[in-house]
This record gives sequence, structure tokens and C-alpha cells, in this order.
Amino acid sequence: MLYTVQRLGTSSQRERRYTNVISLLLFSYLYVFFPPFCPLCFLRGLQSSFWKLYRRKLLAYIELLIQAIYGNGYLVGSSNETDSAWDYFIQSLKRQHVISSEAQYVGAEQYPVSVKRSRPLVIILDDNFYYQSMRYEVYQMARQNSLGFCQLFLECPLQLCLRRNHQRLCPVNDETIALMSTKLELPDPEKNGWEKNSIILKGEENISEEDIQKVLALLDAALENPVQPIKENTEQKEADRAICAASVLHQADQAFRRSVSQAMKTMKVKKLTTWKIKLLAEDLNKLKTMFLEDLRHGTLRGNPMKIYGDVDAIVAEASCGFDQEKEVILKNFLEKQT
Repeated sequence: MLYTVQRLGTSSQRERRYTNVISLLLFSYLYVFFPPFCPLCFLRGLQSSFWKLYRRKLLAYIELLIQAIYGNGYLVGSSNETDSAWDYFIQSLKRQHVISSEAQYVGAEQYPVSVKRSRPLVIILDDNFYYQSMRYEVYQMARQNSLGFCQLFLECPLQLCLRRNHQRLCPVNDETIALMSTKLELPDPEKNGWEKNSIILKGEENISEEDIQKVLALLDAALENPVQPIKENTEQKEADRAICAASVLHQADQAFRRSVSQAMKTMKVKKLTTWKIKLLAEDLNKLKTMFLEDLRHGTLRGNPMKIYGDVDAIVAEASCGFDQEKEVILKNFLEKQT
């Protein structure tokens, strides 16, 4: 079961202890904390790029874990050695003894899952989830995997959030929290049927016995009523995916071309010889071809990747990987020049 927690500012230690006690007594649980966003990125409107990609990766890895639990019992590792989101996720699972501390290697890195299915498993996703669209992504995952879904929203006055924030070891600036408070979208079951399993608790006080009972009832309702997958028109779905994939390839190709063009302009300023400029262009175009070929096969440098859905996010992730490898090529050329 997927269980989202929305928050603004910080919860008290007592609130967090109650959450853990509830889970330990009745359920097996996995707690996934989404690392805080970069305040500067948020204020500049960059949340939809790097941090959005990071969140999407975590959600994708949670789905891999769910499939491992209900599948062969092994979580297959990421082949990308520089994937910080995967490293964060794996370390979190190890600390909670959800997977074995040692990986096995059978063609690929994989971890035996330690979660027993004798008790219900509650996956607690702790993030701001300030937009309904962010929570809807989690709901879609629950629906696709026939899991229960519910939401707990901790409502807290802005001034109290600011005071609590000042008590943190690494406080966020006040401007960021004030801006966040204007963007939070509360659960709206009347408008969104998928948010029917939601409760709002007052976050300025200690959690009461009544609140605990509300949370338990919420969990029971979600567990007893898993979200059912939608019966889709397979032909239409495949057609839509093909259109989306074509759009991804087109936009990725354009993004790679712009990146190559900018790199060539930069290197010409470095006064490389004509034949080195030619060699550089060939290497960058080979890199572009490899990335596009990866996308055509639904992968990105060895990692499985869905090329349908949020086109902008997919292209941004591919461009990020392309730019990283491009910089390595440029660095090598400059070192040879000297």
C-alpha cells in the first residue's frame, strides 16, 4: 500500500514517533523520505528539471521494489554508477532491512528482498507533495500495481512552520517556506475521486488518540480497497505511446543538436586545429547517435527507460546524461591540446 504524507515545515519528534509506532504494531512498513529540494532552484522555477527528475527516479525505483516483492524477490540494480538517486534509495532500504546488505551478481547487480508478505506492507512516502499532480503520480503507481492508496496532510500555520524551521540543523530560508505555503494544494475528494482516502490533521499540536484512530482507519480503508487498474483500449494505448515516443526522439534530437552546436562554438574559441575540430564533431555526433539509438530501444545508457508519459521530463533526463558524457569528451580534447 502506498501512503503519502504531505508536510510544510518540520514535524515534531513526538509526531514522528507516533507514526512509527502505528506502523510497527500492525504492519510491515517502508519509510521513503524524499530529499529536500534546493531552495534556490525552487525560487528560480527549476523544480521541474533536476529535482523533478530526482523525484521521478525515486518513484520508479519504488515501483521496481514493489514488483520485486510480488515477483521473484530480487531488486535488480541500476547499471549507472553515477545514479545518486539509486544509491540513496538502496542505502535507505538497507538501513530498514528491506533488502540484503550484500548485493548478488547474476548478470547484473541484484538484492534479495527481505520483506515478508505475512503482514500488510505500508510504504510511507514523506514529501511536500504540494501539487495534486505530484500525488496523482503515486496514485497511478498504486492503480497500476493494484495497491491501496491514501493521503495524510499535516496542516500547519505558516508562522509555526517558520519557527520550527529555525530550530532545524539546516534551516531553509523563510522566503522559500512562505512561497511553498502559497503553492500547497490540499486534498480535494469532492473534485478528485482518487483522493477519497485522505485526511487532514492539525500539525501545530501533539497527535491525539483520536488522530491515531483516524490514521488507523485510513490505513484499513486503503488496505481493504486497493485501487483497480483501468481497463484500457490496448490499440489506442499503443498508438498513443508511439506518438509520444516519436515526440521524445524528435525533441531529444533537437536538444542534442543544440548541445553539440554550443560545444563546437566553445571549442573553436579554444583555437583547436581544424582537424581536431573535425574529430571532435565526429565524436559528438557518434555520441548523439548512441543516445538516440538507446531511446529508440527504451533505454538510457544501459538503464531501462519509459519513453512515454511526460515528454519534457524524459527529454530533460536524456539531455542531462548526454551533457555529462559530452563534457568528458571535451575535457579529453582539451587535455590533448595542452
